[in-house]
Amino acid sequence: MIRSRPPNVDHKQGRYYQHSGKTARAALQAPPAASPAIRTRAEIAELLKDATMRNFDDLSEREMLALAISNEEEDSRIYADFADGLVADYPASAQVFTEMAAEENGHRRQLIDLFVAKFGEHIPLIRRQDIRGYIPQTPVWQVRPLNLEAVRAHARAMEKGAAQFYRRAIGRASDAAVRKLLGDLAAVEDQHDNRVAVLERELLTDTARHTEAEHQRRRFILQIIQPGLVGLM
Repeated sequence: MIRSRPPNVDHKQGRYYQHSGKTARAALQAPPAASPAIRTRAEIAELLKDATMRNFDDLSEREMLALAISNEEEDSRIYADFADGLVADYPASAQVFTEMAAEENGHRRQLIDLFVAKFGEHIPLIRRQDIRGYIPQTPVWQVRPLNLEAVRAHARAMEKGAAQFYRRAIGRASDAAVRKLLGDLAAVEDQHDNRVAVLERELLTDTARHTEAEHQRRRFILQIIQPGLVGLM
């Protein structure tokens, strides 16, 4: 997901300060007298990082496609991690995320095929975190045990972010085949809520839903209610 960072906000307050790569490089090259205070290592590291980041609007068509490939690969792996983390307690929901991972992997293959046809075999490494303005995702897929509702909410946010990315990427493309694929993928991501609903109808039977809801209820009692009661004793 790529968002614009709010300008002129104090980074020390846990938020972003927007400036261009040129500004960051100039800040690093400024003589000590131009700085009101000696910079900490963390501040220098932040400036160096920003100086090497790219603006989305400066990406070439080749680089933008490479970024799309990287995004789809990462999203597929996140869904696979969701499935792995849910399979023991929520096997039916885990299967939904397995199907979603396979679908994202299919998008990746489509993008790779088009990239190779247009630009050759080498795909440059460009990642979301290399783009200025990208806000890192909270790695909820690394938390165990996974919270089913948190996972579903995170997946919805991922699909929304992917659709926004493809709509923005269309503006960076001039080739008709590239624009068509990006538009098709944007439409697919926009419809993913419907796709997830279909998968859940197919895989989450009434029995499976009841079993998973009961498991959530027991987990809530064991992890929230009981520890609270012990604390009151």
